[in-house]
Amino acid sequence: MPKPPRTSHQLNLLQLNISVFLFGFTGLFGKWLSVHPLVIVFGRVTFGFLALLLWAVLSKQVVTLKSRRHFGTLLLLALLFIVHWGTFFASIQVSSVAVCLISFSTAPITTVLFEPLFFAQQKLKSKDVWVALVVTMGVAIATPSLSVGNAVTQGILLGIISGLAIALVTLLNRSIVPHYPAFVIIFYQLGLMAALLLPLMLVMRPAVTAHDIGLLAVLGILFTAGAQMLFVQSLQSVPARLASLVNTGMEVVYGVTLAALLVPEIPSWRTLLGGAVIISATLYAIREHNSRELLLDPI
Repeated sequence: MPKPPRTSHQLNLLQLNISVFLFGFTGLFGKWLSVHPLVIVFGRVTFGFLALLLWAVLSKQVVTLKSRRHFGTLLLLALLFIVHWGTFFASIQVSSVAVCLISFSTAPITTVLFEPLFFAQQKLKSKDVWVALVVTMGVAIATPSLSVGNAVTQGILLGIISGLAIALVTLLNRSIVPHYPAFVIIFYQLGLMAALLLPLMLVMRPAVTAHDIGLLAVLGILFTAGAQMLFVQSLQSVPARLASLVNTGMEVVYGVTLAALLVPEIPSWRTLLGGAVIISATLYAIREHNSRELLLDPI
């Protein structure tokens, strides 16, 4: 296979880094918005979907599905994404951006451990178990108390659940990704999430201000639809292994740094030390495995 032109590859690298930097802002909205986490998710996906719908109309994108089975898979993925993003923002609201991002970083390890349950040809290796134990040690270091009444402990548990949900998304996505462009999958995921959450919003009738709506619009259009499209476009020439490493490692760095500067929110030494252990083990797992299989859907 011929190598892509250097200028094109450089552009894709730039797109990758910009997208991951934009993803780093996502957690901050959990602090800037005081509404219920599911309201944040609904606003995010609604504005993101409308942005992609406008793009699909203007660029004449074909977004039809090939079978009802694919629709069912996308519906299940949308439900898992609601769990993922709902617990993600809940974790941030009860604890901190750093605690959420670091505990969420357990997702690639969860993917490795669950892989044999979904794909018989994938065997669990002894090194996977050791990496999982190291990650568990990192979580233990970051956890200040075993009491679920502790806010940081709650944040860690919610972050791990968020990581578990996105790990399941990653595994289920393999059955749908070969059949459609990434744009179509993202388009349906956001649209179905908005449709699933709409009845709940009508029941909750959340009180949102014009300021909240403005923040949700920015989150949905720039930091969801825009960042997702940049990330997908970067994969045209950027190897999946590199994308996985940058996405997993730098998103946490960007998120924690931005939270310290803009919230402001300074993580404790326990959080930083536990995070260093978790991220190191995660990056090792990505290097050791087929990185395209571990390429998680970005936050």
